[in-house]
Amino acid sequence: MQRGNGPDGDPGGEHDARGPTIFAYVRDRPPPDGSGSNPFEEPLPDDPQHEPGKIGFAPGLVDQIGFDDDAEAAADRCYRALVAVARRPSSSEAYDHFVDLVRANALPTFIDPFIARVAAAAALSRRRVHEIARRLATQGRDRMSVKVGIALLGFAGTASDLEVLMTLGRHAEFTSWVGASLANLLDDPEPSLWELAKTTQGWGQTAMIRQLTSTARPEIRSWILREGITFWTQEEVAYLAATNCHLVEELRVEEPDEPLWRGAGRILETLIECRQYRSHLDIDDYLDARESGPPLCPTRGARGAEPRHVSAPRDDRRLPRGPPSDVPHALRRSCEPTTAGQMERARPPRDRDLGPLDAPPTAMASTRRRVAAV
Repeated sequence: MQRGNGPDGDPGGEHDARGPTIFAYVRDRPPPDGSGSNPFEEPLPDDPQHEPGKIGFAPGLVDQIGFDDDAEAAADRCYRALVAVARRPSSSEAYDHFVDLVRANALPTFIDPFIARVAAAAALSRRRVHEIARRLATQGRDRMSVKVGIALLGFAGTASDLEVLMTLGRHAEFTSWVGASLANLLDDPEPSLWELAKTTQGWGQTAMIRQLTSTARPEIRSWILREGITFWTQEEVAYLAATNCHLVEELRVEEPDEPLWRGAGRILETLIECRQYRSHLDIDDYLDARESGPPLCPTRGARGAEPRHVSAPRDDRRLPRGPPSDVPHALRRSCEPTTAGQMERARPPRDRDLGPLDAPPTAMASTRRRVAAV
């Protein structure tokens, strides 16, 4: 398919009859106005027209699900096409063929093995890979090409690519990919990851909090506890926030501040609701982790305050229900046992048929977590 001689067939511009590049579209979005809507979760230009009765995916959600048996073969096809582009940089046919192969993939599971092949190829010029990556990230008109460009920038990019990555990372469709690339690219990625965490919502913010919960910076831990757990997708990171950011220790100060109380309430409520899901660590796991430590919730006599910002769990029949004023007491009773015997008597039995707590992660999610840990 002939597209022209410029990047992605565009002779140097960001707009043509096909519409804007994805980079230009995200860059030109207005910032959130505080109304609750987020322009960085809106559909991208390559989204198909919504068909009534069909279910779509929230931005970033498709990266969390699915397994593609063809991932290795697709990675090999894309790698061979990339080599052809690197060897013939002036060939629009070679580049167009590479882009066609990339965007033919419905799921991004091929990207991890593709990057592994690129990293192992001693004969590939890093400079040429960087040029191709930048071209994909800034001139791509489909999300899969942009994701491949972001991933390649994490391998072959420089500090000059930070603005491009931070711009794309504002949209939840690309945030997790940008986070992994920043971890590879920067000696200290945490300030950039934190900036994205405060800008994004949904799956994008969840990905950034997952990377940031291992931080040693008290200001980032404080933000995660007070403002980080705000969206339903954070069920999978609520346990990390409570443990790695030292929720109990923060609550043991003489006068916990109001934002901390509210954040603690959201975290504990989320952990309670996580009892429904076999793949997430939940309130029972948190109690196990605290078994030899202080009680999870301070009492009125100990700290002069009630854990008053925990609302009734919506879908858990194993904890007492009642007026909201009764819920903190019910929650505290569930949280106070500290011996193994008391713990077992206070806790409802798990459904042993649900399988292990942690579902097998996808290859790319596993890679992003490994990158973040380095």
